[in-house]
This record gives sequence, C-alpha cells and structure tokens, in this order.
Amino acid sequence: PASAELLAAVDIAELMNHASDSQVKPIVLNRRIEIVAEPHFDPDALPFAPLTIADMLAAPQAELEAFLTQIYRSVAHSSPINEKVNTLAYFETLCCDTASANVLINSSLMTLFVRMLRASKAPTLRIR
Repeated sequence: PASAELLAAVDIAELMNHASDSQVKPIVLNRRIEIVAEPHFDPDALPFAPLTIADMLAAPQAELEAFLTQIYRSVAHSSPINEKVNTLAYFETLCCDTASANVLINSSLMTLFVRMLRASKAPTLRIR
C-alpha cells in the first residue's frame, strides 16, 4: 500500500510537468489560433501584367526570368512605397503554391527582399 501511494505520487508528478511545458512557442501568425487575411493587391496598379500561378509555372525559362525581373525592378527601384507594397502583396499570392514558392524563394528576389527589409523604415513596407 505505501509503495502504491508512492508510485501514484510519482506518476502524478510526471504528469504535472512535461518537457514541452518549458518550451516557448510563438502565437503570432499561428494558423491554429489566428486567421490570416488573404493578401489583396490591385492588378491595375502593378507596373507589369500579373500572371496567375499556373501561367507563371508554365512559362518558358526566358519568360519567367523576364517576369521576375519586372517584379524585381518594381520593388528595387525608387518607386513609391504604395507600388512596392502592392507588388509584394501580389508576390505573396504567388507563394501560396509549393512549386511556385520553390521557384520564387530560390530566385534572386529573396536576397533583394531581405536587403530591402533591413534598409526600410516604412512600417507598411516592413509588414509585407
């Protein structure tokens, strides 16, 4: 009986504390608790003709590179912040597909976006 009580106390103590209790998990943008709004962009305000994900993936290499260059120029050059934010919102819609995201993430655009994020002081641009 005494050993059974001791065993029960040890089992309860093990149940009360778990290794995952001491791990911090971010709750911001956690899909299980937050609904993230779909990015909205104005296709008429883009300085290039927007492609759908399917069109972008089906484009020949030369066309794809030209398209990505247009996105790069829209964000890299001294264009208005609203244009940059609109282009980034459009870019975000292209990253929803796994195959598309792989193409875009492995392009030189990611280096540009990281550099731009470090240099930018505008909160509307940094949030995108």
